[in-house]
Amino acid sequence: MSQRVEAGYQVFVRDGGEEVGAVREVRPAGRPEIVIYFENYGEQLVPVTAVRSVHDAMLNPPFGESVPGMAKIVEFHRKNHPSDVHDTNYVRGWSYVMVWSEGLRRADQAKALIGEGIKAALETLKDFDVGGLAAPVTYTAADHRPTTKVSLYQIQGGKIVKLGDQEQPRKKEWLGL
Repeated sequence: MSQRVEAGYQVFVRDGGEEVGAVREVRPAGRPEIVIYFENYGEQLVPVTAVRSVHDAMLNPPFGESVPGMAKIVEFHRKNHPSDVHDTNYVRGWSYVMVWSEGLRRADQAKALIGEGIKAALETLKDFDVGGLAAPVTYTAADHRPTTKVSLYQIQGGKIVKLGDQEQPRKKEWLGL
C-alpha cells in the first residue's frame, strides 16, 4: 500500500464499490500487521495499530460455521484435502453449485436444457434453501438478485462472530435498469 492507513474505521474501494476487506490472518508472535483479503484484489498487509474495529457484511458464513449445509463441505474437505485452508469464498462456491444444479435439474425436467430454458428454470427459484450456506435464493424474471439479505460479522477476540442479519427490500429503483 502506498498510503499510510490511519487508526479507525477503514473503507476500501474495490471494483467501483465500497467495502471493508475481510481479515484473513492476524500475524502470530507479535508481528505488527494483519492480512486483509479483498475480493478481486488479493491480500494486503495492514499494520495492526491501524485497525480499531473490523466489521464485514458477508453473503456466506465462514468455513466451519455451524449451519446445516456446512457438514457436507467439512466432510468433503477432510476426505479430499485436509491440509488446505478455506474461507467464505469456498463456501460461496458450494452455494453457487447448489443453486446452478437446481436450475439445471429444473430445466432438464422441463426438457429445456438450453440457455433460455435454464434462465427460466432459475427464475422459478423462490426462497431456495442452501442449508445456511447463504440466505435463501429467489430469482424472478424481473429481478436476478439472489437475495437482499446479508449477515453482519465482527472480529472479536480473534474470532469471526456473527452479529445478526440485515435485509433490504427489493426496490425496483435499486436494480440499476
